[in-house]
Amino acid sequence: MKTLMMNCAAIAAAIGSTFAGAEARDFSAPEAYLAYLKLAQPADLSTYIPEYRLHFAPPSSRTSNEFDSESEEKRLLTTLKRNVSSFDLNEPFELQLSVQFGEYNFEKKAFNFHPLSASNVFASGRISLVFLNTRQFDGLPMDESQARAFVQRNPSRTVAATVRFVPKEAIEDTNRIKASIVGIEVFSDSRRQNLIYVMK
Repeated sequence: MKTLMMNCAAIAAAIGSTFAGAEARDFSAPEAYLAYLKLAQPADLSTYIPEYRLHFAPPSSRTSNEFDSESEEKRLLTTLKRNVSSFDLNEPFELQLSVQFGEYNFEKKAFNFHPLSASNVFASGRISLVFLNTRQFDGLPMDESQARAFVQRNPSRTVAATVRFVPKEAIEDTNRIKASIVGIEVFSDSRRQNLIYVMK
């Protein structure tokens, strides 16, 4: 199956979630980078300073000459260590996706619906993300009469989904995070105002 690559910065929306509990963070490039480093636990964070400076350090922190470079390196390393140390891996991330459902199964009273598969890869900056537990999220239940009307209103069979997940594993030098999905909200509209199903 062809791998699906998506730019998470482009699809992450500034929309509040209806999931119960704490707010979730967007899978933005800086947050993904910190999650990766927290999971990978590299022996020497200083080797990541060039990449951190290039992609994530505030522009004002960049030096203009070689005389300040050593102190700048130390400052950046201190900042990176502090940010990695304080990063909470238990605080979930969210992705906002547009996905399609399939044909209606009259026996199961549900649409064929697999919002994610293990082959889906999401890129955020230099970090890529794959999911460990996609198989448990299967099917979009709906009464037959409601399903018929839903297809008539939505012939493209496209729905919006908010995927909430927590990072679980990273392999150093691969820039890849494996994550576990904790829930998916399915909305009938792109503005995510009409929640039709919650997958847990």
